[in-house]
Amino acid sequence: MGGDDDIVELNIRESAEDVSERVVIRVGILDHSTQLHIPNISFPSSWRGKSDGMRLIDTIYRIARKHRYALFITQCTDGFHNYLLGTCGASRTDDDTVEITEETRLVNNGRLAAREFGDGYKSSYEAAVEFDEMVAFGVCPNDVKIVHGRITPLTGIDEGREIHHAWVEMGDFVVETSNGHEERFTKSKFYTLLHATIDHVYSLKEAKARVEESGNFGRWI
Repeated sequence: MGGDDDIVELNIRESAEDVSERVVIRVGILDHSTQLHIPNISFPSSWRGKSDGMRLIDTIYRIARKHRYALFITQCTDGFHNYLLGTCGASRTDDDTVEITEETRLVNNGRLAAREFGDGYKSSYEAAVEFDEMVAFGVCPNDVKIVHGRITPLTGIDEGREIHHAWVEMGDFVVETSNGHEERFTKSKFYTLLHATIDHVYSLKEAKARVEESGNFGRWI
């Protein structure tokens, strides 16, 4: 990678009948700062659930790293920004930019794998807020906690692989809230069934402060 700053685009036709192409990804090559910037990512709807987009970003990262360039994702939607931070473990640069590093889990590479479109961090926070409001009415225990950790799902696209996740704990119970579902387990069953391990436990007060400070729902460590 050398010379002046350049832009490389990947264009596709979504079907053989299409006469026009769409820009899927645009990579800005900043030679003066040895950085690659990918703004305004827009993956085709046909890629959803297949991890193709994340594999593409991972490939670009591997090429960048080989040439000692850093890779930054910029100007993406709030949802994708939070997903890269919370589920994939990217590094926050500012409110608009994240850096992809060796610790970022974009695809299943034998270690941790990130799952596209998961909402565990956001949904667990929102559920904890609701549960906390019920404490005054005696409906919920007064020790609502948000736990960030790792689980190994038994079914679905993450079956058998360890992923970052978040859940709510109240007393001896765990509430699983991801992807529009709410399930309750005893702690012992949840930890045994999903091989759950804890990275950090937050009180709701601590979590609210983290959300306000970071602008996302986690992960924060």
